[in-house]
Amino acid sequence: MTGTCTPITLGRTLTSHEIVMRDEQGRRLSTARMTNIILTPRD
Repeated sequence: MTGTCTPITLGRTLTSHEIVMRDEQGRRLSTARMTNIILTPRD
């Protein structure tokens, strides 16, 4: 099994990625989309 993560949008405070899992023959097993918020560190 192989997982590949591809960025969809890369903003300054919000990013989205697509993660695709494939088997040994290259067939797609699953797809996930992940959105992250980037926060500035607190003092």
